[in-house]
Amino acid sequence: MGTETHAISYKSVPVEPYSCTMKEYDLHLKAFIEDFLEADVRGRWQPLLTRRRASWFVPPNNIKLGGQCYGPLFDWFSPKDEYSKLAIGEEAYPSALAGLYGAARGVYFDGFMACKVTAAEGASVTIDHHRNGILSFVPGRKAIFFDQDLESGIKGAWLLDRKMGS
Repeated sequence: MGTETHAISYKSVPVEPYSCTMKEYDLHLKAFIEDFLEADVRGRWQPLLTRRRASWFVPPNNIKLGGQCYGPLFDWFSPKDEYSKLAIGEEAYPSALAGLYGAARGVYFDGFMACKVTAAEGASVTIDHHRNGILSFVPGRKAIFFDQDLESGIKGAWLLDRKMGS
């Protein structure tokens, strides 16, 4: 008898974002840019620090679905290979990421909102709303970059961890 494999079906989770401060956002995003991105693309990400808007910071339990987006900057994502692993498809689904990261919350930003969510919640927002996003758990040490390539239909998550390079 052969072994059967079953595909994991996509199921989003309820998203209950917590507020984050501009100071937390600045700390996490600056470390993300400096520690996980290749030097030649870092300058393109600076507007996310220098032109941040108060409207990005959402009240608790409020998902923001519109506004000015700096999403095109996410096209310049170029991770340092030694600290990154790409999870594609089912590996990037909320259930899979919940298994890896549990209930830990990190600072999340997708061009529309900055808040604190879990890995499963971040995956749900990015997949359900067709967005790229950053989720930083420990500044410059552990993060996820959600990559929703709308042209190819590939949904992935770059798992970024400084321990990978050790």
